[in-house]
Amino acid sequence: MRIKSFIASTIQEALSKIKSEMGESPIILDTRNINDEDIKGKTGQSLVEIVAAENFAEKVCYKEKDSDSGCDENREINNGEVDNDEESFSFHQETDLLDDEWPETCKEWYSLLCEQQVESRYAKILIGEMLAELEIEELGRKDLQRQKIKEIMVRRIKIFPSCHSKDKTNRTMVFIGATGVGKTTTISKLATETRLSSGNEIVLISIEDDCVEKLNKIARVIGAAVAVVTTPQELRLVKDEFRGSSHIFIETPGVSCKDNSKLLAIKEYMNTIPNSEIHLVLDATTRLKDIHTLIEEPLLFPIHSLLFTKVDEADAYGALLNVVMKSKIPVSYIAGGKGLSEDINPATANTIAEMILN
Repeated sequence: MRIKSFIASTIQEALSKIKSEMGESPIILDTRNINDEDIKGKTGQSLVEIVAAENFAEKVCYKEKDSDSGCDENREINNGEVDNDEESFSFHQETDLLDDEWPETCKEWYSLLCEQQVESRYAKILIGEMLAELEIEELGRKDLQRQKIKEIMVRRIKIFPSCHSKDKTNRTMVFIGATGVGKTTTISKLATETRLSSGNEIVLISIEDDCVEKLNKIARVIGAAVAVVTTPQELRLVKDEFRGSSHIFIETPGVSCKDNSKLLAIKEYMNTIPNSEIHLVLDATTRLKDIHTLIEEPLLFPIHSLLFTKVDEADAYGALLNVVMKSKIPVSYIAGGKGLSEDINPATANTIAEMILN
């Protein structure tokens, strides 16, 4: 990475020189005024020195845009856009932009993000983009730096649109995840909330008799119907029976993303209900490397959203950002608490960013 010092009479003049030589998005590393005692200064003349570096990420980005080879057809996300593999050049930026070249305030933000369990590579991406987007005079203001980091997070966190829809038409929601992540509790919360907000019938479906006793308890409280299915054909029949007037919540057996035999069985069920929403339920207290295992293994069927549970028990929230940036999958809901209807909310990018920064 090329680093150079620029000296001029004004900040604007120095910036003009930097952009002329290094492009539109240089990384500003340091700025200072030069006084009369400085050997670079001239008596009676006020000068400013800015140390800048070329934005390596910007160069690679342009290279990616000029070549079709940088796009992978398999990285298509849910809204139909194709990811241009932005992480590939961000990781190059991480390698070239050394920590000791950052202003001190940026090092502090990096430490804070890492304390919140944001992975080092993603923390460096956030800091690098912040440096590229802030003006020189803003680099000394931590409030502006915080706001910029938050804006960058918000841009990168995708939100599942249906969870914010005001449309009360029927939905079929399928919840998939490991044993103990809170699928049943999540169903109880959403079913109760849906029952209160709409007059439609609620149907709770248990695949292979998984947690049916708990679902029966929920059903008695909110006045819902319960069905147990043991074959994909039975699932299709139950869904067809309640198609006209019901919200359907389907709980699947607890499964590891490495258990291909069980995943294949679940896939057979999913094939019979092609218009359903499939939510991958993740425990916010799960260890970082375990969450990575969940999202690094490609599943045998599409996941439409991530749903985070037990956020009230988590000590830090950086893992949420790691998963979202790694998987590119939208987030639907954030849940905590163990009651039937307490503490579950449609996710927003702003909420997740604030959880991390606070």
